Amino acid sequence: MNRQEKPAGLWIPAGGPSGLNKNGKGDPCRPYTVIDAIVKAYGRNFADDLQAGADLHPERFSGDPEHWRAVRGRALSFRAIRTESFFDQPIDDVQVEIAGLAGMELEEVSREKPGIRRTTVRESVIRLRYRFNFRPCSMTCSFAGAVPDERDSLLSRNPDTVRLDRYLIPVLTAEMYEAVPDWIRRNWFPGDRDAQKPVDPEQWILRMGIPLLKGEFGDPDIQGEYFFDRGTERIVDPETGIAERKEVKPGSIVLSSRLCPQEPGYRSAAAHEAAHAVLGRYFYCLQRLQHGSFLPYVCKRTGKAGSKR
Repeated sequence: MNRQEKPAGLWIPAGGPSGLNKNGKGDPCRPYTVIDAIVKAYGRNFADDLQAGADLHPERFSGDPEHWRAVRGRALSFRAIRTESFFDQPIDDVQVEIAGLAGMELEEVSREKPGIRRTTVRESVIRLRYRFNFRPCSMTCSFAGAVPDERDSLLSRNPDTVRLDRYLIPVLTAEMYEAVPDWIRRNWFPGDRDAQKPVDPEQWILRMGIPLLKGEFGDPDIQGEYFFDRGTERIVDPETGIAERKEVKPGSIVLSSRLCPQEPGYRSAAAHEAAHAVLGRYFYCLQRLQHGSFLPYVCKRTGKAGSKR
């Protein structure tokens, strides 16, 4: 995703985001996928983790568990196929599975004929489960075990959830977008039963505990910014009205001081940046595992109609 992107910040072109602006220079870098993070940032090896899972529970890997019990397994290979996870998990325990084609050599004993053993080599789709703690003070990733049976996978156990893609971005259909307002009300406005009453985006931001600041942008078309990384901006002092360049903490929203809170544009920009913060939170955490710093996401008017991108 570049500095100027599609509404809500969740539109992904074929093949994934084209690049993030990094190091304050506008130079694009390829966003991390979950696999990138596990391998590059945390230095884990899928084949080693598969072996650790087989050492802990070899019996789960048998291809014919009714007649044979696996007592020892040796990981021969693991080729990652896809990432599987779901939205709305706690930020300190985001579970993800890497589904891959695994080659295993199994030593098995017969359940029907004591003393009979065999060694088999089989390939099957096995999932490796990982748990991320994305709290800024932690940012850890741990291996949570191998899942040979698809029935025990995260998606099978959570069938009605919104799926995440390989960048940990929610995959939303048109119908799901229509349900987002109700989800916002349930989580942050539980006492508001009036579905026809518009949600106040400023109150939504404050109830999420997100710092909301006013800024002076050099480009008059910029209406707001979401900082998922540390950065600087000309911030307006609410008491003096004077703008000075200050450091902005990660997770902050800065709205243009040109916008009047009573104008529709103010509410639209606030809701736009709040959507970045909520729907893209796992993605932003994933990108912070890369070295360097990143420019904020921008809500900017384009064209005569004042549409945003």
